[in-house]
Amino acid sequence: SAAQLDLADSYSHWNGLDIIVVHLHAHDAVARLQEARVVADVVNNLTLASRPVLVMGDMNTLSARDRGAHHASHLLDFLKTGLDGTSAAGLSDQGMRHFERLRKKYTVVGDDGELTLAYEPMQTLLSQGGLHDLCVAGCSPPDMQPGKGDSSGG
Repeated sequence: SAAQLDLADSYSHWNGLDIIVVHLHAHDAVARLQEARVVADVVNNLTLASRPVLVMGDMNTLSARDRGAHHASHLLDFLKTGLDGTSAAGLSDQGMRHFERLRKKYTVVGDDGELTLAYEPMQTLLSQGGLHDLCVAGCSPPDMQPGKGDSSGG
């Protein structure tokens, strides 16, 4: 089960640094959230013991920091293809199964019952785990860096 994520083979202690390498669930946002919670708990325990921690790997998740780009590209509308009678003209059954897999990977049903993009796994790592997304400072345009108009936290 996702809540029983085994970090034993993904953990190393090197030169005073605890390193956790993760490959979060590639196909299910709900399972990925459970895994993110496990990682956040481990990180919290290590940081409470004043141990520096590095988490890296394939998070397989969306970041709220990219919300603007997701909105501009109509990602959620794209992922809704075939739902509620939405036209999926020209898509084969296999094509529709592909959309179903993408929906399960990148969306969840929100509290309002509507499909929404699944930002919570990354937010869990950033807020509950106290981690920082190093790529934000190194990979983002200056206006998207923390404190420069980014209100997504982390």
